Amino acid sequence: MGTTKKKEFAFVQIVPTEPGWVNVTYGYKVFTKTEKSGMLSCVIPGFGIRFIAKDENQKKEKAEAFMTMFFDHFFLHNKTTSLKKLSLQLHRLSFIAQKDAMVMKSLVRQQAVPAKFKIIQLVPDEYKGSQSEQFEGKINRDVAA
Repeated sequence: MGTTKKKEFAFVQIVPTEPGWVNVTYGYKVFTKTEKSGMLSCVIPGFGIRFIAKDENQKKEKAEAFMTMFFDHFFLHNKTTSLKKLSLQLHRLSFIAQKDAMVMKSLVRQQAVPAKFKIIQLVPDEYKGSQSEQFEGKINRDVAA
């Protein structure tokens, strides 16, 4: 599977609020093509998420649900390592933070610091020229041990 040279951005911003809590704002683009069956084949390339939807409403619902599940996986299962595991996974997906080395050092130590991760995501060839839509979401999560 190849990729095109069209650049699309996705981001994750972590902002510490009160002690032990962070706000996470994220942006992503969903690329959609219509299959022969009439179903919508969708991809969120920055996060490696693919899914099928019946229509535009279901596409939006599923995209929001998958993104919430992505972040909840880190924040709900083990609060003592949530920032560490999230930051490492974002790096695996090729997200880079501003002042990356300093930010990663703090997050890996489970220290809530302001961070903005960004990725230039390459659109898979099979979605070249397909419809795309930008979405954003925000969650507030407990990171206290």
